[in-house]
Amino acid sequence: MTGSELDTETQSVSENTVTESLRPNMRRRQLARLLRARREARGLRQAEVARRMRVAVSTYLRWEVAEHTMSAAQLEMLFRILGIDGEQEQQRMHELCEESRRRGWYASYHTAMDVVFRAFVGLEDEADLLSDYAGMAVPGILQTRDYAVSLMQAEGLLDGTALARQVELRQQRQKILERPGPLQVVAVLDESVLHRMIGSRLVMKAQLRHLRNLSEWPNITIQILPFMSGAVAGPNHGFTLLEFFDDPPMEVVYVENDLGSAIHEDDAVARYRLRFDAVRDAALSEEDSRTVIEKIAK
Repeated sequence: MTGSELDTETQSVSENTVTESLRPNMRRRQLARLLRARREARGLRQAEVARRMRVAVSTYLRWEVAEHTMSAAQLEMLFRILGIDGEQEQQRMHELCEESRRRGWYASYHTAMDVVFRAFVGLEDEADLLSDYAGMAVPGILQTRDYAVSLMQAEGLLDGTALARQVELRQQRQKILERPGPLQVVAVLDESVLHRMIGSRLVMKAQLRHLRNLSEWPNITIQILPFMSGAVAGPNHGFTLLEFFDDPPMEVVYVENDLGSAIHEDDAVARYRLRFDAVRDAALSEEDSRTVIEKIAK
């Protein structure tokens, strides 16, 4: 890709990012949740619905977990199978289905992400509040470019083109912090994250100063979980909660560990919300956290 092509793509991504979103990923999940509830209320198994629609069970499962969007004609078939005959309910579901088919700016990066992370980036772009617990590294949305490069190289991403693409994606994600109606962020970082050397000392110093500066932004809260906090009823891995102040409101959690990554809803969200509240209660205040960051950055 030439420099001019990169400039053009970056400009396009930037313009799309600050445009008011219709939240296609959240709409897809809302529709999936409604359809799943109606299927269960009818006492139908997923395989039975798939058979009656003449689609593969795997295709129907992807609709229910919001990985794919169905067509308007397929939705009409579901209305008949699930007994959805209310005009207002049908209209609402058609609206959700139409909005869920819209493509976000991140679609051009689909080859740089796996399915789960692609879904997370889409939801992150549409969220109102992001709550992140980081136990190993600075959250991607708060990373400097050099820190991101060093971290990716340490994880084995050495191909120049692929690395550049990943870094570009991460920088584009960060634009949601500055758009009109910016994403609200509450990040709790284990103190070890501040000491863990990612890249050179200069890279770490710049990253710590970046965190210190971001902590002054009105939409960003950064708190440090100190070593002296001892045992906390929290997880041994990082996770991210995403909230949507919609009608009805929705919350999901993105979890990433050695076994892979996943996005959970419902009961799992409640468990992780309790864990996040626990580590945040044990963390230093915002002002004390800034002091710790400043001290380590010297």
